[in-house]
Parts: sequence; structure tokens; C-alpha cells
Amino acid sequence: MRFSLKLALLCVLLSIAVCSTTGLANPKLKLSGTVVSIDVGCAYERPYAAVTLLMQFYNSGDEPVIVLEPNHAFKTRVRFSSTFRVGEEESINGEVLTFDPYLDDPFGTATALDYDRLQDLIRLFTKASTAKDSRPSDGWQVIQPGAFREFRSLILVRNGFKFVNDSNKTPAKCDPTDYKAYPEHASFKVEYFLSFKKYKEGEHLFFALRDVWTPHGNLLVNEGDISYWTETILFHNVE
Repeated sequence: MRFSLKLALLCVLLSIAVCSTTGLANPKLKLSGTVVSIDVGCAYERPYAAVTLLMQFYNSGDEPVIVLEPNHAFKTRVRFSSTFRVGEEESINGEVLTFDPYLDDPFGTATALDYDRLQDLIRLFTKASTAKDSRPSDGWQVIQPGAFREFRSLILVRNGFKFVNDSNKTPAKCDPTDYKAYPEHASFKVEYFLSFKKYKEGEHLFFALRDVWTPHGNLLVNEGDISYWTETILFHNVE
């Protein structure tokens, strides 16, 4: 009897866990990707891998979905994965570089003196959330059931690659033409994340847009933020 109660409790807890997990994203919106090329760049005298991706949103549901194509305003997260034997998988967080051409130091952290692109987006989207007959625009796209949208994405990553110096010289400083980058993992996933919560006027902005654009489709909001996780992306046949 005691075993049956424990088993029943475990089933309830598992059901809650599954519900809470699947509720964070719309399983009908798929984001897949293909590696187009892997190049090498240098920042702070260290090489990094510049991975160009061809991405595709696909709406497999039965209602329109509203998405914002990831841009420089999004934070990018990478998670590498390798499977050595069945049931044994290694997962490593990628050290992603952020490149913002509007900063004094494009690879650095924004300061109070730097241009804040998020403030401009907040003003733009706030206007859309209060306008009469507002409809998705300014980067927002409506994907109809069965339709897809493609875009290109460039990910800059410090780790997860072996950097081989193919030149016969020992460079005095990092020169990207001297290196080739080889993936150290079989696959990876990418998250594109956008949040306005650090701004008072942006805390509930995505909810407001979702409500006003309901006649045009379902704007996917994850706890007040925008978050898109890709399906697994494989490294294969990449020169």
C-alpha cells in the first residue's frame, strides 16, 4: 500500500513537471538550423569561431504565430552536446561573444555612455501596443499555419572548437587568416533571448503586444520575455 501511494505521488509529480516544462514554449513553432560555414575571427588577441547559420521558423500548428526575427538586440546562448555511448551525453555551455557595432568596444559591455538600442525598441513597440488598428510590423512577422520564415544568423563562440594554426609562422598577434576552427562536439542548440524587464516601461510590454495583436495571431511570450530555442543542429559536411 505504501509503495502504491509513493508510485501515485511520483506520477503526479512527473505530470506536473511535464506540464510546467511544455508550457514554456509553443511546441507547434519549430526553429531549425543548418550550419553554412565556420570562419575564424580575433578579439582581444584570441581566436573565436564565427558560425553562419541558415535558420527556419516553421508553424506546424493550426493558428497564426507572431515572431520577432532575432537581431542584435537579442542575447544568444549556445549549448554544445556530444554523445559518446548510448545514454552518455556531454553538454557544455558555449562562451558566446556579443558583437555590437554601436559600442565603443564592439565586443565589450555597454556603458552608460553607449547607445542603448533596447530603449529605441521599447519606444517603438510601446507605440505599436497603443496604436489604433495596430498590426505586427517593425521586425515582427506573422507565420501562417504550415508556412515558414528563413533568416541568417551569425554566432561568435570562444569554446567548443579546436583552433589550428595552419601557417608556418608564429604570429605576433592573433591573425584570423592563420587559423582554422574544427568543432569539438557533434551538435548544439541555440537560444535567442530578448527581455525588457530591466526597464520599468518595458516590464509588461510583450504581454501588451500579445493582447493587442490577438486578432492577427499568437505572440509567443515566455514569462514576459521572448525566447526561441532551436532544435538540435548538427555539425556535418562543413568545410
